[in-house]
Amino acid sequence: MTEKEYERKRVITYGEYLLLFERLRNLAEEMSTIHINYYYDDMNWTLFNNDETLRIRQRDDQLSLEYKFGKHEFEDI
Repeated sequence: MTEKEYERKRVITYGEYLLLFERLRNLAEEMSTIHINYYYDDMNWTLFNNDETLRIRQRDDQLSLEYKFGKHEFEDI
């Protein structure tokens, strides 16, 4: 099965996070698979400003590292 992924990114406040967490809690408990994305950058947003992304994706008990730049990307490690 091939997965299609559409992303829209936005930095949110802690208050917005808590609101979303409460609204999605019941949905998350019903889902069979949950994945979490951890995005990394420095305090100057160097990666973001250079159209790059560094992400660790946690899906169940597996982790994958992904580095993207422009419209190209390295394969998952």
